[in-house]
Amino acid sequence: MSPVRSALRDVLRRPALILAEIAWRWAFGAAAWAIITYSIGRILRGVDVSEAEILIARRSDAFLIADAVARIIAQVLPAFTRLLLVLAPALALLWAIAATAGRAATLKVLLEPQQRPAHAISLFWLNVIRAVFTLAALAAFFGTFVLSASIVSSAPSDPSRPGISMMIWTVLSTLVLMFWALVNWFLSLAPIWIVRDGRGPLAAIAESVSLYRRHSSAYFSAACAFGLLRSLLFMAAFALALIAAAIGSAANTVTALLATILVSLAYFAVADYLAVARVAAFLLLDSAADVNAVSRGVPGPEPQPVASDVQNQPASVLNAGMRPGPEP
Repeated sequence: MSPVRSALRDVLRRPALILAEIAWRWAFGAAAWAIITYSIGRILRGVDVSEAEILIARRSDAFLIADAVARIIAQVLPAFTRLLLVLAPALALLWAIAATAGRAATLKVLLEPQQRPAHAISLFWLNVIRAVFTLAALAAFFGTFVLSASIVSSAPSDPSRPGISMMIWTVLSTLVLMFWALVNWFLSLAPIWIVRDGRGPLAAIAESVSLYRRHSSAYFSAACAFGLLRSLLFMAAFALALIAAAIGSAANTVTALLATILVSLAYFAVADYLAVARVAAFLLLDSAADVNAVSRGVPGPEPQPVASDVQNQPASVLNAGMRPGPEP
């Protein structure tokens, strides 16, 4: 049986694994949304909106509405920038703590007799590396907007510049997202070697890459399988969300919103199941690779030298072997 099917069945038989994965991910998500909502609410409460702008917003003149919105954005942009500089590192640290506790709990169940006790610090630093890398990729993604906008502003009268700018942004943003997804994949599997073998963060990352190099075919097959399952899940959830919103909107807006929220929560729950199953699958792949390597490397019995056997025989046996047999 393939590691993917074995992991999906094994995790499904142990609902505690799924609940642990959901618990740490949803706890972080709820805390992050609460902090972000509260912080944005404080900024918006400090925005000064005049009566004239309220009257403009009620009119249908798109240019006047856009002018009022631009003034509000210019007013809150410095506050949002300061908030982002404080909130992004704080949320990254919070995620590293939650991911350390959550992944340690799930791997503790998957590696019951094999886990090393002292792994929390190494696991925390690995998650810090992953969070910093994600923030850097996010900054690079927004940098592609700045670069593409500078191309247009350098020659605003050139009609070909917007098309060139869009093409450059599409290529650069795609490269940034692909690079982030590739590196994040190896980083997300590195906790296996920290918890099981007691490796450090950098050594665990090297082991994660080494697993692909040693078993690229099976590794690629498992990665494609989970990618396909995740894509199908997303498309199904998106279609169900549209159907739920359409059915709910026939009744009222609150019903449509609740239906969309329920579909989203179901999607996140199944996605968390696939996330912990992916870790279990690659753990099985690495364990099977180690077993095969050991079975192929078992040495056979060494042949004993004949001379030493002859020298160690008693003299009576040697003399008996030298006697001539009966003549015909």
